[in-house]
Amino acid sequence: PTSFSRKDLVSFLTPLHATKEEEKEKKILDVLGRILRAFVVRRPAIGYSQGMNSIALFLLAFMDEEKAFWTFTYIITSLRTPDFYSGVPFNMSGSGR
Repeated sequence: PTSFSRKDLVSFLTPLHATKEEEKEKKILDVLGRILRAFVVRRPAIGYSQGMNSIALFLLAFMDEEKAFWTFTYIITSLRTPDFYSGVPFNMSGSGR
């Protein structure tokens, strides 16, 4: 055929679109990983806890990598109780396990 139908265009462009989305996702995951690894190196006593990735990812939606890192570091180190990352959880009465 000498011309493309809409169906031909969609089937031709879909892999390109998927590839671009995959590249974008990989870039975001790379940046997210760098932020979290840098934080663990900077604050090994705190380390990584489940959920930190959600905070860092949220920050990346609004700022560049460096600003997200420093904001993340401030949030984790300053906006929590001193025992937030301690090893022993406390119950509502304040006593250990």
